[in-house]
Amino acid sequence: MFGSSTPASAGPADDFCISVTTTDAGQAAKVTCDFKPDTVKLKAAKAEAVAAGAEGLMTWYDNAGYNTAAGWHAWYGYAGPCDVDGYRTYMNGDQFQWRNRISSWRVWSPCHTTVAWDVSGDDSSGSWRVNGDVWYTGDLFNDRIEMFRVSVAR
Repeated sequence: MFGSSTPASAGPADDFCISVTTTDAGQAAKVTCDFKPDTVKLKAAKAEAVAAGAEGLMTWYDNAGYNTAAGWHAWYGYAGPCDVDGYRTYMNGDQFQWRNRISSWRVWSPCHTTVAWDVSGDDSSGSWRVNGDVWYTGDLFNDRIEMFRVSVAR
């Protein structure tokens, strides 16, 4: 983990989202958001993703410590099970509101390995590879993540 200081909570974004993607980074994610968790709208989006065979990939949190007060974003993939190629998402389009906002995340098995980038779409930018959940991104990546790749361990 980068940095050792305890982060301040992010501002009141109050966004709760579910996105579903394929492994094709060029295809836009289907994103459903609401200003409160557990709404009919979000429950329907989750049910639709699961019914379509989508696999849970990870959940992003606006604040450290998996704190849901200012929002969360659950990411699903419907291009088959998570494998060594994994899934990649660029935080643009409808996911743009989560760009430069993530402070912690949880991965869903078997997607256990994550690479986070601080510049969207630039593989030569600063990146961080980690296995498992991240309680706090550390000062270097806090509120700076613009792209994720999640996969099974190589």
